[in-house]
Amino acid sequence: MLHMFRTLVATTFSHRFVALVAFAAVFAVSSPAMAAPSIMFITKPAEATYTIGQTIEFGVMFDDDMTVTGTPQINFTIGSAAAKATYSHGSGHQDLYFRYVVQVGDLDTDGISLNSLTLNGGSIMASGVPADLSLAGLPDLTKVKVDGGSVVSVPSLTEWVMLFMVGMLALFGVAQLRRRHSLVG
Repeated sequence: MLHMFRTLVATTFSHRFVALVAFAAVFAVSSPAMAAPSIMFITKPAEATYTIGQTIEFGVMFDDDMTVTGTPQINFTIGSAAAKATYSHGSGHQDLYFRYVVQVGDLDTDGISLNSLTLNGGSIMASGVPADLSLAGLPDLTKVKVDGGSVVSVPSLTEWVMLFMVGMLALFGVAQLRRRHSLVG
């Protein structure tokens, strides 16, 4: 009797295990793979003219909470020069932020333009699935301008000495005029 019980339990367990494996196989085949998370929209920086030292910040809003590693970048154009806004914060959320600090010589009078979002050796993922980094529906950036001015030259030591000598001669001349004026008057 014990032998029959063991056979019944083993057979029942075996059938349940086979059924469970079959269910798992059907589920794995029939369930779709998780789609790559994608960009819903990009928030543009405030419409203004940015000057040396000011920060231009872009927001990238995904359709899922994202995990970021490394320093992904947004490539954009200031005038005719390439620039890169580097990832600053937002990992664990849908909203990721990228920043660029205006440098001396940056100039764009008709508005910056976005080019691409690149990983730069990092990653942007949701649940282990890499994000689709296609930029679609880009915002109008014609009113986001940059005026980084130009390089200011600092006088050399020779120029400083010359300025000092001219100043001393001017003071000496004024002193001479006052002395003459006081003698005459």
